[in-house]
Amino acid sequence: MACAGLRENLVCSICKDIFNDPVTLPCGHNFCQLCIVRTWDNQEEGESTCPLCVRRYKRRPELTRNIELAKLSEAFKWSWRETRVLIGATCSYCIDRPERAVKQCVPCKVSLCAHHLKVHNNSLGHIYVKPNSTLRSKKCSIHSRTLEFYCAEDDSYMCAYCKLEETHVGHNVQSLDEASEEKKNTLRTILKMLTPKMEKMDKKVKRLRKRRKRVQETAAQVTVLFRDIRRCIEDLEKKVLGEISRQEDRVSLEVSDLIKHIEMQMHELSGQIHHIEMICNLTDPLVVLHAEDREIKDICVSEDGSQENKESQEEEVYIAGDLEEGAISQMLHKGLADIVIRAKREFNVQEASETFLDINTAANDVALEDLKTAIWSDAVQKRPPSAKRFERYQVLSTQSFNSRKHYWELEVSPSGNWRVGMAYASIQRTHRESWIGDNEKSWCLFKSQNEYFVMHDSERIPLQMTLSTQKLRIYLDYESGELSFYELSQPISHLHTFTATFTEPLHIAIWVWMSSVKMRGYRYLTW
Repeated sequence: MACAGLRENLVCSICKDIFNDPVTLPCGHNFCQLCIVRTWDNQEEGESTCPLCVRRYKRRPELTRNIELAKLSEAFKWSWRETRVLIGATCSYCIDRPERAVKQCVPCKVSLCAHHLKVHNNSLGHIYVKPNSTLRSKKCSIHSRTLEFYCAEDDSYMCAYCKLEETHVGHNVQSLDEASEEKKNTLRTILKMLTPKMEKMDKKVKRLRKRRKRVQETAAQVTVLFRDIRRCIEDLEKKVLGEISRQEDRVSLEVSDLIKHIEMQMHELSGQIHHIEMICNLTDPLVVLHAEDREIKDICVSEDGSQENKESQEEEVYIAGDLEEGAISQMLHKGLADIVIRAKREFNVQEASETFLDINTAANDVALEDLKTAIWSDAVQKRPPSAKRFERYQVLSTQSFNSRKHYWELEVSPSGNWRVGMAYASIQRTHRESWIGDNEKSWCLFKSQNEYFVMHDSERIPLQMTLSTQKLRIYLDYESGELSFYELSQPISHLHTFTATFTEPLHIAIWVWMSSVKMRGYRYLTW
């Protein structure tokens, strides 16, 4: 009760919580500094009143920090916290409204409710136990003697007297040291199991980070490439438009001179026409007959040579010419070709030699067409025995791949079951363990009964999909440890990517049952 009464005197009347940096007003009332400042900020301008006694101040008074009250409030917070830690019943961090503690952190010596436990878990190095005052005192709550034993059935700790009670007869009661060592051994066993998993996950994270970095670098490279392409196109535009402008000026000048020359001829013809019209309009025959013979003769000569003049004018117009479209077109096409060559040099995609299926690995229920198409056959092929030959359904490629980036395009049949992927040459040749995807030496995309999966080491991952086309692409980046599958739809659809550390050369692997798979093309990438 005394503790509760003290707490009431240490509570701010604004926030209803223990004082935090308390200040005293001239009227003698105490508040948290932040609380009273916010209260006054929300009041009308020029008005400052005490929330308790409603005393008004013409000017906002200076706030005096109450040092003794601050010390008392802080001491109460810690004593209240420590009290609840010892009790182990309420959370050490819930001051205003104590919540029931669900765990105790041994290194931090605090009790935690469900909410604060989540916050506490954000950092490492914590060891949690159930809230129990017995654990802290290490004394039996019944006999007040030192705890020496642990009962696994009841999950309880006991002293020597408790051990003799009938309730623990027949139970697995051990000394604390024995129980502790047994639990440590169990935890060490679990740790041995978890450590490889941790290492495996760490490798995956490193591969994913490497992959992210590579994607970022590729994106940056593409960005730079497009920037260079834009610059090259702008330079080409300036060059072509400059040439067009030069030719335009030349042609315009030539045409202007011809127009001026023709206009002078038109002016002379206009004078001659006017002179003839005037003669024709005369009514006196003597005047008409006595008109100047030289002018008429000149006109007649001009008239006789009209066709020649016309042809001459057309020739002059033709001589003036036009834009040299051939030169401009050649300049434009060469510039664009140079840009394309530059882009190909940055992201070079090269044709490689054709990849064929290895008849020495083909099972006798797989027919090969042109060594590029694998077809399931119910007629035995009767091929000679070979250590490389698969027992059922399967075939590998002749060529292996242990570096760089490659991709293959395949066409699968819409019916039956099939698997396409890659495998090491050391893959088993007999029994189901030899099928691609059913061992640790192969990876595949698998169609079974109109359902699709990706598989590695017998682990199936279902794909929620339906193929809109029968054309697929397999992409391999050997150094980065990536094997991806794509559907060649419009646009291309990514299906799945395996990440692994490849340790042997890889072969294309095809598995067919009542179906067929055709290899359509192969390329390798140099970027």
